[in-house]
Amino acid sequence: MSQQPQLQICEVCRRLDGDYSLKQCTYCNFCHAWICENDLHDWYRRLRAARTPLEREIAQQEINYATGIRT
Repeated sequence: MSQQPQLQICEVCRRLDGDYSLKQCTYCNFCHAWICENDLHDWYRRLRAARTPLEREIAQQEINYATGIRT
């Protein structure tokens, strides 16, 4: 964590809860995302949030493969 907390949208809350409200967040250089104070030390939620876009990408690739779409 490198920057001072700022009012931002927490990436973890946005991905897992659909919460776009502004909160006191700290920027995580490792995650390249703003993370609220509640999720800052909740690695379980952070890992779930990181996994969500990857799962969607894998599912889309499986659909593309099954339907013969090559990207």
